[in-house]
Amino acid sequence: MRAIGFILREVSGEDVRQHEDDMERQAAALGFCWYATLFADTHREGNYVRVLNSILRDDVDAVFLPCADHLGPDDIPVLVTHTDVYCVAERHRHTIHTEDDQGPEGSPRVECFAKPTRAFTVDTVNYIDPEGAHVQQRAT
Repeated sequence: MRAIGFILREVSGEDVRQHEDDMERQAAALGFCWYATLFADTHREGNYVRVLNSILRDDVDAVFLPCADHLGPDDIPVLVTHTDVYCVAERHRHTIHTEDDQGPEGSPRVECFAKPTRAFTVDTVNYIDPEGAHVQQRAT
């Protein structure tokens, strides 16, 4: 299962690297393979479109955010129609109801997930610049 992350620099401030590490660690604890971290400097309407494009283009199974403030209030409900969205600080998984659980099928729901209990390392991470035109890799 493949996961990406999204960080809004104006929200993370000096904690960008820590937030990225937290997302990678949580994804690994939940069994995801980290694919890329997308960054944006400021809130703008197109941020969720970049995330959505990556979901569709890169066959992403989950999106991780340091917290819900990294996207606009209407963005998570749009993304959740395509994949699950995890907010690490809140420990919330945004998903949709299925026929196997309570609630109208296809309607949004939020559930909690556990913090990781052990450390994980990531060998290679893809970075996508704000315009999505350049991909770099770094070893950790």
